[in-house]
Amino acid sequence: MEDGDTIDVMMEMIGGCIAAPLPLKFSLSHASRPDTALLLHPALLAQATSQDALALALRLGGDPTARPERFTFNGIGGDTKARVLCAASCAVLVSWLDMAHNAAGGSGTDFHQVLRPPELALLIGSEAVGRLGTVFGCEPYNLIKLRRVAAAAGECIGFHTDTHSLRTLHVALNDEQEYRGGRSVFVSAAGFEMPPRPAGSGTIHTHQLVHGVTPV
Repeated sequence: MEDGDTIDVMMEMIGGCIAAPLPLKFSLSHASRPDTALLLHPALLAQATSQDALALALRLGGDPTARPERFTFNGIGGDTKARVLCAASCAVLVSWLDMAHNAAGGSGTDFHQVLRPPELALLIGSEAVGRLGTVFGCEPYNLIKLRRVAAAAGECIGFHTDTHSLRTLHVALNDEQEYRGGRSVFVSAAGFEMPPRPAGSGTIHTHQLVHGVTPV
């Protein structure tokens, strides 16, 4: 990791796999869509109303009543559920992912590594893996993926509904103070939601929930 790099590191558990394209990656190609301006310009997103969100959710074929489930460790937003992973587990996974990225040549801004449950258990222990499964609430899950996203100007993930999975648990592995951007934006009749992402916290969303991710 070079000085000045901004890295967002996360883990995803995917359940109910659909025979459809793979998950979207961070890319400049999303910038051509009109609604992507909301992701690229925080001021525009801050000004957007719940009516704007409802219209976008319907336009993209999402369920406007769908909302993300949140798992945090400090009750942010009134949510009292415990964090998904402890600080020690997060640190181990970040270190392992950095090493895997370097071993792969250190190229690419959106780097993925897939692990099987036994492999993940070797890194963080079977108890932590069991907790992830309990929180996810979807057995069997189809995929465990570690993801490392490095800063790249203008690259984002445009608003979409998932076509590759029915249910996804997304766990932040490093804290928001360590990078800028990389915020998941969920779209529903309630408006545009950007849950806080302290390390170890998680969100669950279904394939019916429209969402996008701001540039890192």
